[in-house]
Amino acid sequence: MADGSGRFFGIPEPDPDRLQDMQAEVQADPAVYGERSRQSVRDCLDLVLAEARTGDLTEAGARLDHLIACVESLHPRELEPRRGLAGLFDSRNSRLKRFRSAFQAAGRTVKDTLAEIEERLKGVETRGASLNGALDALREGVREIHGHVRVGLAAAGVAPVVKEGEDRPDDPHQALRTRIDDLDAHRASGVAALPYARAIQNADAWAADAIRRAAPALNAWQEDWTARLGLDRKRPRKVRPDISELQALRDRLLATLTRIKADLAQAQERRKAQVARLETLRNG
Repeated sequence: MADGSGRFFGIPEPDPDRLQDMQAEVQADPAVYGERSRQSVRDCLDLVLAEARTGDLTEAGARLDHLIACVESLHPRELEPRRGLAGLFDSRNSRLKRFRSAFQAAGRTVKDTLAEIEERLKGVETRGASLNGALDALREGVREIHGHVRVGLAAAGVAPVVKEGEDRPDDPHQALRTRIDDLDAHRASGVAALPYARAIQNADAWAADAIRRAAPALNAWQEDWTARLGLDRKRPRKVRPDISELQALRDRLLATLTRIKADLAQAQERRKAQVARLETLRNG
């Protein structure tokens, strides 16, 4: 049986006027006592789950993969003309021209993809704000059902004691006690859901921060390559790019993007575990 301890749960009592209404309600049908509070908690759990289930991070992750593939498609070694007979039909200038064109096309893809990622991250932030509203409603529902448990326990009093060798005495408040147990289970579910939902918000914030590290890394890489490929003026400059330096910059960027992807995956696993816990609470 629930103990109704406000200190144990850390839940504030409902307003005095609301407590008076509950005291009048407990004298009516025990089978439906506190039904509005019970349903409110269930509805709030549904709302929290609905706000927690989002594919925005998955979509952002797919676009991050697209960025990685875009960078991987650029191979500085392609600037080196072929050797032997094939080299007679090849030239460093033609290869530089083709490589510049591929790099500029990749730059456009990067710009568009980063914009798409930012839209997804805005969706994550919007969901986070909506989840705050759902959590506020859940807290109020828990506070309400907590009052019903406390008032119900006071009305039910102490359960009859069964003495050894005697039949169980009739309990005029048994129906109310059964109802209070149900309300208490919903109260416990509501309280347990609060840290799970907060953990989801924390995972989302961590994931968003990780993904946003991609933009400055990509911008720095583009600036470096733009200068080294002689594209930092209105008209392309005559240059002979250092292939090893271009390769090193590319590898550094890919390492950064790979770390971001790993951080995102870790955040997604964390939020997935918390969503599963919320689903268990709601279905329990």
